[in-house]
Amino acid sequence: MSFFNYEKIGLSVDWQWVLITGLFAALYPRLEKGILKVGDYGDITMPELLKVNGWAVVIPVTAGIVLFLAWLESLG
Repeated sequence: MSFFNYEKIGLSVDWQWVLITGLFAALYPRLEKGILKVGDYGDITMPELLKVNGWAVVIPVTAGIVLFLAWLESLG
């Protein structure tokens, strides 16, 4: 189901993706300068974000994954 009925104006449904991608390609330079920069902090890792040693993130995440997998296993 489409959000717009292109068949009303004589276009097949397959052409909607061509139109949408063409519109996105045309607008991308403006989007890149504006909205796509929001929240871009560059290459930052979780330890850098939290200002802690890397192992202070690795060990709890590993423990969380192991506990989650053990819980899934217990479900059968």
